[in-house]
Amino acid sequence: DGLDLMHLQYVSPLISGCPISLLIHDLSYEHHPEWFTRGEVARFRSTIPRSAKVSRVVMTVSEFCRQDILHRLRLSPEKVIVTPNALPPDFIPRAHAETDLVKKKYGLPDRYLLALGNLQPRKNLVTLLRAWKRIMNQPSMIGSDLVITGKRAWLYEAILKEAALGEDISNRVRFTGYLPQEDLPALYSGAQLFIYPSLFEGFGLPPVEAMACGTPVVVGRHSALEEVCGVAATYTDITDSGAIAETILSLVSDEKSRSSFSAAGILRARSFTLEKLAGPTVRAWEDISLQTRQPTTRQS
Repeated sequence: DGLDLMHLQYVSPLISGCPISLLIHDLSYEHHPEWFTRGEVARFRSTIPRSAKVSRVVMTVSEFCRQDILHRLRLSPEKVIVTPNALPPDFIPRAHAETDLVKKKYGLPDRYLLALGNLQPRKNLVTLLRAWKRIMNQPSMIGSDLVITGKRAWLYEAILKEAALGEDISNRVRFTGYLPQEDLPALYSGAQLFIYPSLFEGFGLPPVEAMACGTPVVVGRHSALEEVCGVAATYTDITDSGAIAETILSLVSDEKSRSSFSAAGILRARSFTLEKLAGPTVRAWEDISLQTRQPTTRQS
């Protein structure tokens, strides 16, 4: 089609006919192949390294991922750039009237802890559910439910099974399924805490969305999450249900800490602007375009 440039995610065609710009969100299949089928891992390992090598530029969403790509795919440092995810402008703290409407719309209680992400092993929701069982009958948790938002992706049966084990837990866990983006700011804003127990993230946009809405965030100190959340989140051992439970109880009972993290989160989220994503992206495309259009000097 006479393209000047083609921008793709992860995989490029064997023959493109034009320069390629490639976006690789992360290399999670190398870190945790058990989260994928054998066929998927084999396909990723055969196509992604080849695609990265033939591309003019490789973009990724965090410095953590950049270093991982450089190490595992053996690319030159100048070829791989960071284009961090941008926060949509509608993620801001919402008023009580708006959060009340969303609670009513989805049948949520006035007080709830929120987790958001597709139902799949990487999101580590089984451990969160076990943590919730430890604390849901504590005095500070009476009247609160655990709300889990996200579609059923793959290997989610263990999550649903865990949510059904034990007395009363099925009445204290709400699975909302996938919700439209326009309802998410109010959903975040109405939560006491946002817990993101994911085991691996190349960036981790939901914690940034929650911070932008003024909701205190709990995450693990691993992959790109510490780089993205900085000092604006509470860190815990997300592989240990006891540690998650203690962290939740501590924050729920400490209004001063919640207010501090709320303010820090709003400030932190403001750094993930469209300009930070668009600037490096457009500059890289312009450089490729200029290189492609440079006239060649004929030898006499």
